[in-house]
Formats: sequence, C-alpha cells, structure tokens
Amino acid sequence: MFMAATLTLKLYIALFLVFAIGFGVITTVLFLLGATFYIILVFAVFYFALQWYISPTIIRFSARLRYIKDDEMPWLHEIAKNSDKQIASAKCVCFRQEQERRHACD
Repeated sequence: MFMAATLTLKLYIALFLVFAIGFGVITTVLFLLGATFYIILVFAVFYFALQWYISPTIIRFSARLRYIKDDEMPWLHEIAKNSDKQIASAKCVCFRQEQERRHACD
C-alpha cells in the first residue's frame, strides 16, 4: 500500500512539473513577444488542450499500433477478460484483508 502511494505521489509530481515547465516556456516566449497575461493564459490552455487531444494519435502512429477487432484474436480477448477479472478479485481480497486488519487493531 505504501509503495503504491509513493508511486502515485511521484506521478503527480511529474505531471505537475511537466505542466509547470511547459507553462513556463510558453509564458517566457510569449512575454518576450509582448503578449499580455490573458493572451498567454488562453494560448497555454489551448496548447495543453490540443496536446491532450492529439497525443493518442501521435502515440498510435509513432508506435505503429493497430487495434484488433473482437473476431481477429479471440484468445487474446479471452486472456484480457480473465486477467481483468483476476485483478478485480485480487483488489477485493486486498481490500477485505486491509479492513480486517484495521478492525483487529481497534
């Protein structure tokens, strides 16, 4: 549990730093070009929204991904369904064990 919280915190810090550095670069460039704060803010929001919108497409083309249909590889779909069920049941077991441990300490 502690490692998952640490990893989550690290991911949030990384996400914050990516946005902060990106906004800092945009702010610096537009400020040097003479833009006002509101123009900088609108441009930054537009830039990050556009980046969020097109990033799956960029990843798909750069990795040459191809989505498979249900009838192409049925065995692979079955594995994905089974592993999803196993992960969900494992989470339930971990949650129950954590609840039992907390009640035992009370």
